[in-house]
Amino acid sequence: MIVDCAITDINSLAEVIKTFKYVKTRWNLPVGGAPCNLTYILKRKNPDFIGKNYKSFDTALNILLRSYGADFLIYGHIKAHKRVFKAIYVHDLVITQLSADKFNLKM
Repeated sequence: MIVDCAITDINSLAEVIKTFKYVKTRWNLPVGGAPCNLTYILKRKNPDFIGKNYKSFDTALNILLRSYGADFLIYGHIKAHKRVFKAIYVHDLVITQLSADKFNLKM
């Protein structure tokens, strides 16, 4: 079982992150979501908000959710995988190194 948290607008991001923590603490289930949905909604409803920064905004949302414990991310169109995978790889690499430093582990 996994928990897919719906991201419907900018304000829902905080609730999604709180839900991640609650579900992981209470039931220890994997959590995640589709930040691309918010990007698509904003691009359509408020194109001036994102403008030409669509890819950067979408990548930042993916990293934000990963930073707060997302176990899975639905990243949208298959073409986005290179951009999102690279960003998540760098994120996880940095977190791994920070953890190793904290516990004096050699990487």
